Amino acid sequence: MEVKAERIGTTLVLAPVGHIETIGAGEFQRYIDEEIASTDEKVILDMAGVPTVSSAALRGVVLAARRAEDRGVTLTICSLTPPVRDVFEMVGFDRLFTVADSRHAALNG
Repeated sequence: MEVKAERIGTTLVLAPVGHIETIGAGEFQRYIDEEIASTDEKVILDMAGVPTVSSAALRGVVLAARRAEDRGVTLTICSLTPPVRDVFEMVGFDRLFTVADSRHAALNG
């Protein structure tokens, strides 16, 4: 699993690629935390490249959202793959976080 970072205007887009399972979840969380800690901008977590997530990865998303909220940074999650969307809906993350259908929607929302 890797995370690609890109700045689009004043928005930081973080795009993980690969399965985020228990082994890679800590690395995922640390990277996202570091990026959020170093920005005062809007952050988009683009999940288009993530086919599956573990409960540890979900914990990483929650902690990243808390970090963003503590810093006053807006976090939007977008482009959930169908299996990841199912998990988000099952645990209520679709109601807890701002979730957009696409990167374009997240950038313009």
